Amino acid sequence: MNLRRRLDIRRRYGWSDFRADARAGALLGLAAIPVTLALGVASGMGPAAAFYTATIMAFFAALFGGTRALWSGAAISLAVLTAVVLREPGIGPAEMALVVTMAGAFQILFAWAGLARFATYIPYSVLAGFLAGIAVILIESQVRMLLDAEARFDTFAVFGIALAILIVWPRLVKTPFRGTAVALVAATLAAIALFPGADRLGALPQSLPAPVLDMPTPDFVLEAVGPALIIAVIGSVQAVQRALSAASITGAQHAPNRELFGQGVGNVVGGMFGAMPGTANEATEFSLRAGARTVVCRIVGCAVLAGVVLGLGRFSALIPVPAITALLLVLAWRTVDWRFLRNVREIPRGYGVAMLATAALTALVDPLLGLAFGMLVAGLVQSARQERAESDSVISTTPLDATVIGEGDPWAARAGMLAFVGAVTLASSRKLMRMLGDDIRQHEAVILDFSRTGSIDDSAAHVLATLADQAHASGTALVVLGPSSPVEEMLRAFGVLRHVPKGRMADTPERARQQLADILGHERPGGG
Repeated sequence: MNLRRRLDIRRRYGWSDFRADARAGALLGLAAIPVTLALGVASGMGPAAAFYTATIMAFFAALFGGTRALWSGAAISLAVLTAVVLREPGIGPAEMALVVTMAGAFQILFAWAGLARFATYIPYSVLAGFLAGIAVILIESQVRMLLDAEARFDTFAVFGIALAILIVWPRLVKTPFRGTAVALVAATLAAIALFPGADRLGALPQSLPAPVLDMPTPDFVLEAVGPALIIAVIGSVQAVQRALSAASITGAQHAPNRELFGQGVGNVVGGMFGAMPGTANEATEFSLRAGARTVVCRIVGCAVLAGVVLGLGRFSALIPVPAITALLLVLAWRTVDWRFLRNVREIPRGYGVAMLATAALTALVDPLLGLAFGMLVAGLVQSARQERAESDSVISTTPLDATVIGEGDPWAARAGMLAFVGAVTLASSRKLMRMLGDDIRQHEAVILDFSRTGSIDDSAAHVLATLADQAHASGTALVVLGPSSPVEEMLRAFGVLRHVPKGRMADTPERARQQLADILGHERPGGG
């Protein structure tokens, strides 16, 4: 395949593009170091395994993937799942290498079977519950580690310094990187000068990783299927959903099956070298803010990380473990969708039950059982809600529909409308993300017409809330037309309407037209 096409470079690529990618890649590579260290500790495989993920796995995912600026590496959900697997007796480096490699092979099979689109079919209530359960597991393990430390005073002092910086820094300095590097540096200096009793992380290897040649017992191959499958599923869901989010921001088309194939290749190769499982992570959004244009950014980031580990890995021996604990607790806290939890009483009861049951079973029993049970509950809820609404449709019209704005409209290039007909469900999320994302980027105002909407589920409402936030950030005004009471309740519960003033809620097309006139600063055509 042509290299330009492989790197998703479909136009002339000049020095200005390379400089932008190199700058963003270097910045993201350096910023990823603290989180990568922390997630390696959380996984139980060690920081080196996380760096192998952020370099080897991420490089192959970038090379074979299908989304610009999608950043892959260690992720909190997969780190905790890895730690859960390692708790089982008899699991060592060879067994874990097989699990990671097998998970990558599953992802390749998913891609070849064209299953990537089904990643968006997991209801958001289940995914939110699963991540909340993962956060509980991580918090419990880190609190236990903190309490088991021998030098209590030094441990808690360093922990407090790091935690205070991680909480206060984002409020004082508006950067996308949340002060993680500042917290680690400050805590390390404090540990060296004042609190020498705090445990240290240990040095990273300063050589290239060697393949894992030890083979597990034949009996373990069947045992590895379950853990590998759940790692593959969760990694696939996160990768495809982050790819959709990145595509909605950039306006670029993406190939979800190709992206899943790239993730699988990355995990297969990474697993052979002792890496922990990886997937797309939150650095994707940061790379777009930093000006990334193509996957060259990701490749540069991998090179920067590899150079740092090989050249400066010995200095990680100075980093205090309590600072890593503080970072992991903050990461766990941010993993929970607190907005969803605050509104759990307002959403339909079935979705709340699915979320809470998934979280409880994931945290207290088994992540695979939690995910499976949550899917079952959410599926039953969704089936009941769609019993009388079998089809769904999202219709975008530009210029605005004639029933709202009339013929020969002078605002055609400045306004758009999205009509939601029938049932709007999680199956609509991909189309919804693309169409509304396009309308937001192309127009100064968009009418969301819910006058013909029968129902809307939690996943579609979550996508709408994300896009409404995007519209607010970009200055695109939203007008909401004619939602029924149940639909409006769902929109409010998920925060879709929090940036829509009461005056922009219209119950008739005529009122929607008047509000559009007020927004665009024009008199209504043909009248006052």
